Amino acid sequence: FFADSNTNMDISVVKPKSTWIPNGPVHPIIHSYEQCVLRDINILEQKHKKVYNNLNRDEKSTLQELKNNKDIVIKPADKGGGIVILNTTDYVTEILRQLNDSEFYTPID
Repeated sequence: FFADSNTNMDISVVKPKSTWIPNGPVHPIIHSYEQCVLRDINILEQKHKKVYNNLNRDEKSTLQELKNNKDIVIKPADKGGGIVILNTTDYVTEILRQLNDSEFYTPID
């Protein structure tokens, strides 16, 4: 249900993109901070090592099939670092049940 939602939503639909640019020269402290951040990014990029997949072809194929299956929802568990696989219909029913609980949520207009 939410697994395929676009997390890179264009926020300009909600709020126009700002065109504001600060006046005058950049403060020396800001410039120093920028240089430190750029240095740290450069160090991290140099340390970046290629990650090799530890799954064989069949395992990757099976995971892709599960990901593309619209009848199930795969989510991280609230506790314990596990995963939960739910029937999509049951998942949506539970979401709506919780959202319609007026003790915790109030509809807005």
